[in-house]
Amino acid sequence: MKANRSKRRHNTRDPCTEIEKVVDQILAISFITLSHLSHSAWDILIDLDLPESHDRMIVADALDRKIPLITSDDELRSVAGLRTIWR
Repeated sequence: MKANRSKRRHNTRDPCTEIEKVVDQILAISFITLSHLSHSAWDILIDLDLPESHDRMIVADALDRKIPLITSDDELRSVAGLRTIWR
């Protein structure tokens, strides 16, 4: 069993290559936009009371850009000032 595990470690894919593939796929889709956080979004992020850092980044970006967020997450939908869309 250990031999199989060791063999797998040596055959793992390069994480940078895998990330580049995912980013290329995202960039090829016209309805998804990669976004960077502006300085003002980072200021918003610091004050958000959400446990998950990725949720804080998404919410801070939406608040900073003054755009609605499409989500069914009740925790995110309860953030003051955040407009959400969900049916």
